Amino acid sequence: ALDTDVQSWLTRVASASGTVSAGTQSAVNTFVLAAKANGYFSKFRRINLFCGDAAASLVPLVNTSGGTTDTNNSTTYAEATGRVGGGTAYLDTGYTPTQAVGGHSVYLRTTQASAATVRIPVGVRNTDSSQVFRIAGNSNGEGVTTAGAVNASWGNLITVGTPQANTTGGLVAALWHYIRTSSTSGKLYKNGVEVGSMTSAISHASPGFAFYVFANNGAGTANAFLEASSAIGAVAFDDGTMTGTHAANYYTDVQAFQTALSRQV
Repeated sequence: ALDTDVQSWLTRVASASGTVSAGTQSAVNTFVLAAKANGYFSKFRRINLFCGDAAASLVPLVNTSGGTTDTNNSTTYAEATGRVGGGTAYLDTGYTPTQAVGGHSVYLRTTQASAATVRIPVGVRNTDSSQVFRIAGNSNGEGVTTAGAVNASWGNLITVGTPQANTTGGLVAALWHYIRTSSTSGKLYKNGVEVGSMTSAISHASPGFAFYVFANNGAGTANAFLEASSAIGAVAFDDGTMTGTHAANYYTDVQAFQTALSRQV
């Protein structure tokens, strides 16, 4: 007996001509039950666990925001690795953020080696970089001054010195998760542990463009790609009301899911 949200997802998978093995169905069901028991499943606006066959992997488990499926732009897929992109390949979620608060997270399976080039696993901005929604790493500019830093934003102006949630150590393989809970509070988590925060007031508006995965959507043009052949095991967007406890439990639960598919990092 599968959870009703899992059943709904499988119906949408079938409509997209996708298939999911019994073992993977069980792993997804276990994740959903854990997320509900831990009180955060209803906070997702969109989440894709990238599992099943190729067609199924483009169907989000939750898609109350964004497109019915993720639109593939040359990424490849195998369940043992998740979606693989970067270089010039990316996904379009169809989700244009309009909300003043929210969060985004990405289960990055491939450490980004370069410390001098901006790499963005999930992001979008408008034409003048004043409404920037992203997780970015290995940058020597664009909001940080130290190569190897990671920063995150939800509706920020991106210039050096602008308030963002920052940490160091580079964009390594991990679950990266940023939650902006108010105009004066944003927290960056790495594997469920808070590693950076933002406490300065910033104004918000929609960028008018949709989130990309494996790259930034720079006013309709993909840029700041991950390195070629980078793998991602999940991407999610939440409503900004997750607590630190939710973030920690989310990591534990999604890590268990990735482990069930033998692709944990």
